[in-house]
Amino acid sequence: MKVIKIFLIVSLVYTFLMVQENSLASEEKLVPPEDFTYFVTRDSIKIYYQEIKPEETMKGTLVFFQGIYGGGRRTGLNDTLAENGFASVIVHQRDTGYSEGVKGDLKSFDIVEEDYQELLDLLKEKEPDLPLFILGHSIGGDFCIWIASKRGDLAGVILVNPATRYPVTKVPFKTKLKFMFDYIFRPGALTIDVTPPQEISNEKDQEEIKAAARDELCLQKMSVRYAMAARKLWEDSVKNASTANSPVLIIYGGQDDVIDHSETEKVYEVWKYPAKTRIVIPEAGHGWHIYEHCTDTIINWLNEAVER
Repeated sequence: MKVIKIFLIVSLVYTFLMVQENSLASEEKLVPPEDFTYFVTRDSIKIYYQEIKPEETMKGTLVFFQGIYGGGRRTGLNDTLAENGFASVIVHQRDTGYSEGVKGDLKSFDIVEEDYQELLDLLKEKEPDLPLFILGHSIGGDFCIWIASKRGDLAGVILVNPATRYPVTKVPFKTKLKFMFDYIFRPGALTIDVTPPQEISNEKDQEEIKAAARDELCLQKMSVRYAMAARKLWEDSVKNASTANSPVLIIYGGQDDVIDHSETEKVYEVWKYPAKTRIVIPEAGHGWHIYEHCTDTIINWLNEAVER
């Protein structure tokens, strides 16, 4: 009887591992459009990014770091930035969008931070006298905080709904067991939905979540270790903010059900650089629709930073 049980357990584990391998191997690669370019990282991965430049003299460059869905498309905000003299760069995190890598699976986000540092070094080398800014939305904001704690050449940092803490939700015991099993036996299997597990009340956030589910550039599934790496990233946000040495603009929505912004308030309080601004938009949720309310604020802040 014991032999049969052992055989069944081994078979189950083997089946799960094969599902993992098959799901990763069958993934199709997306072909980047001509207006995207790329750089090759130290470990030979192509990271794709899109540059949107103003027709006349540039005042500065703003680099966008995306949220957990990854990828990223040109929006009206990029066009408005260009109209006001600012170039913008939309970078696709490795393992998302057009960039290379296994979609939705990373052991650590350290390697992503190194990618972003390489891109910033590249942009700084191309335009050494041009002010360089970074903007991070959701978990992209955590990357911004992390990078700002290491670099001293940034003209400013913009955090929009930074993923500083997720609301406490009750996880069923069966789900916990499943996560534990996955973490031990198939840590790279794409078993977790990227869609927020909690109920979202903001209607525009609901619309954006549905749109992301249809967007080929967006992650749909992630592995347990990817989720754990993301958790470590946001748990370090307050500590990293305490050594961030760049001006900062923090913006978050009052109807954001995805993030508990009590921790964002701590980020603001401990931010090392004295020039810091925090804005709460009561009617906004977590998604990109928040820029409908704050684009002018961002442009004005960038202009003031350039003057400084």
